[in-house]
Amino acid sequence: MAAVQQTYKNHVRVDRAYLALQVLNLTDLIAAIWWMHRRFDLGHLVIVGLAIAALSATMALRHYAIVNQNRIIRLEENVRLHWMGADGAGLTIQQMVALRFAGDAEVVALARRAAAESLLPKQIKESITVWRPDLERV
Repeated sequence: MAAVQQTYKNHVRVDRAYLALQVLNLTDLIAAIWWMHRRFDLGHLVIVGLAIAALSATMALRHYAIVNQNRIIRLEENVRLHWMGADGAGLTIQQMVALRFAGDAEVVALARRAAAESLLPKQIKESITVWRPDLERV
């Protein structure tokens, strides 16, 4: 089966395992609150606390992974722009993350335009003519 070409329209991916885990955590929290409401005791309070902790922990872990990926992308794009004789100064992290999809032929001009015009990440991605896929980001 041939791989689908990544474009602006299909570049967003959903981590189904993370989504399923969050749905389970939320379901657990709702059930724990319901049981605690029916009969309040220390055991039910502990279960509600554990459900909140599980939901918070999975959200925090996802946040940490995204922040780390953004830092790596910023580093990669700064090196890429430097090698091409450009500078990443004046670009926000969100702009750098969007620029990673731009092909080598257009990334320098698009980076300069993004910095000069304060383009939003969506505007940057819509301006890309030659899409460079990023299949590893989650």
